Amino acid sequence: MDIQFTEHPETPDLIARALSPLGSYPAKSILMTESAFIADTDICFTVTTYEKLEVKDENFYSEMEWAQLDEIRLFASMLLAVDREQGFTRIYPFPFTERISVSGKIDFKNKSLVKKIKGLLINKIDASDRQIPGYPAPQRNLYRNANGISLPPSNGGPNYDFRKVGIDYGLQSKVYASVNKDDLLEVYAFLLTGCVNPKHKEKQKSIDT
Repeated sequence: MDIQFTEHPETPDLIARALSPLGSYPAKSILMTESAFIADTDICFTVTTYEKLEVKDENFYSEMEWAQLDEIRLFASMLLAVDREQGFTRIYPFPFTERISVSGKIDFKNKSLVKKIKGLLINKIDASDRQIPGYPAPQRNLYRNANGISLPPSNGGPNYDFRKVGIDYGLQSKVYASVNKDDLLEVYAFLLTGCVNPKHKEKQKSIDT
């Protein structure tokens, strides 16, 4: 299996995002069909299958990099699965992602695939600024020039804060599966619920029933 970074306008197969040690994360990796959270002492990251966001407004324009819908489902389900009386999760993602192409079957349970993605991310974070022919200023390494966000331990940053208790992985899977990603309002509502509701008792009850 060959994997590598890809640039616009090529369509990627996967979107990977590094997570900063400024957050607090589950101690176990979470592997879904369309996305995964990888808990690793060297570098934590998420990876999702690529899905183009279709916007019906032809005049729509934004310079923001939007999260993938499956990435939002993953974040929301991770937050909603925490019993705040026992545990805590704080997701602190880097504000940019990496586009990756894969020349084989995508299965996030494939340890070789995950290991290769991990290596790509570490090398990307370590990369020097790049001089592009015809441009006076170099293309800066976004990770090393980001203000106020710690790099992963693999790249000289502090250790991650992993939480071993208070996370119901069964509930996380149910929440993830219950989100209808064709309904953008529902997707963002789930994310907001995970961020602001301290105990999530009503949401847990509705999913369990």
